[in-house]
Amino acid sequence: MANTHKLVSMILFIFLFLASNNVEGYVNCETDADCPPSTRVKRFKCVKGECRWTRMSYA
Repeated sequence: MANTHKLVSMILFIFLFLASNNVEGYVNCETDADCPPSTRVKRFKCVKGECRWTRMSYA
């Protein structure tokens, strides 16, 4: 019984942890200026009314 409780608790914890890390809402925009500022790793662009990020390429 205790092992079953531990297993269910572990599965629930892992599910909640993964679900909470998978939240990435999009910011509504009309132009690129409405998006968050770009960083060295991510570049934000307005695509179809939503701010999307792309990875910077240094090649």
